[in-house]
Amino acid sequence: MKEKILTFDFLRAIAILAILLTHSTAYLGYKYIKYTILIFTPFFAKIGLSLFVFISGYLIHYNNSKISSIKDVLLFYKKRFLRIFPLYWVALAVFTFVFYDYSGILSSQFIISNANTLFSFRNLLIHILGMQMLLAPTYSTPLFTLHFVGTIIIFYLIYPFLMLYSKNTSRFLLISFLVFMVLALISGIFKIIHENFFSYYPIFIAGIVLSRVNVSDRWVYNPYFAIIPTLFLLSVLLQDRLFLLLDPRFSIITTSSEAISSSLAITVIKGFAASIGLSYEVVRFAVMSISSNVSMILFCVAQLWIANICINDKFSPMISSIITYVSTASYTVYLFHRPVLALWVSLADRIHMLPFLQDCITIILIVPALFIVSYYIQTKESFLRKRFFD
Repeated sequence: MKEKILTFDFLRAIAILAILLTHSTAYLGYKYIKYTILIFTPFFAKIGLSLFVFISGYLIHYNNSKISSIKDVLLFYKKRFLRIFPLYWVALAVFTFVFYDYSGILSSQFIISNANTLFSFRNLLIHILGMQMLLAPTYSTPLFTLHFVGTIIIFYLIYPFLMLYSKNTSRFLLISFLVFMVLALISGIFKIIHENFFSYYPIFIAGIVLSRVNVSDRWVYNPYFAIIPTLFLLSVLLQDRLFLLLDPRFSIITTSSEAISSSLAITVIKGFAASIGLSYEVVRFAVMSISSNVSMILFCVAQLWIANICINDKFSPMISSIITYVSTASYTVYLFHRPVLALWVSLADRIHMLPFLQDCITIILIVPALFIVSYYIQTKESFLRKRFFD
């Protein structure tokens, strides 16, 4: 059990570090460091959020596999509400204070052009309820970073009912697919439910399914399972080619001087979309989402396999402690890193600090301090939650 906890602490640590690395380009001043990281940020952003979603699905089922009554559903909602909302509300207040009410102290690069829309009374009220992704884009405009919390909330709203009516894994997959299709229909008719939900839903379901079949206990140590990392790399390469083929600007001049362009692929997809009564944009989104989800699910499974192989009772106590520390702090770091870094960089900009020195202080002092403070906030919040509500 200890090794299983450390395994998911390790995955959670990877996820938060990938997300921080992605967002760091907005808070670094030295152009060579910034541009180097910028090359990889689209990939890091996706794998960070995908790992969080995958871990959430796996652990939600692992810790809440027995839901057989409405009482169980309500108890699940209570636990999730207390786990997510208190710190999320604090983060929402901090975002409002830093990026709207107190935006005069920010460097010009952090001034939000649509701040009046983002921080309007209606939009903030929707965010307070955690419904920003459910009601977007028609009724809400999700706040950057905090949009992910809204996506997870929808997953948690759905989860107990998936379990309530799923007696086996096959039935679970069928019901999950039907829920996806119904919500896609609702989204198309009423222009609600942000596309991020549909992008990450299959990854969430994959985490639950792997938990249901005890993949980390029964399959991971099978040497044939090592094919997963290879399949992941191949899927990434195929996805890159797919992005090019569906980009109207793409073309290659062959040795015979004939141009191979994206027009053929686009024409085929447009024809298919017309035959089933959908727009090209919808079908293109579906194709790209499927390819992206295949890549990310394979990546998450590969990381689970690697973590299970590498993490054992011989792991250094110091390294284990660091992994646990980073994992524990991850939710709080995710919620607060943007306003903290924006304030720090704005201060450095006001005193005309050299970009390289600013980046050194950010990496050596600010980010570690953020993890330390976040760890103590998270542990204190967990202690109070258990004392007053468990």
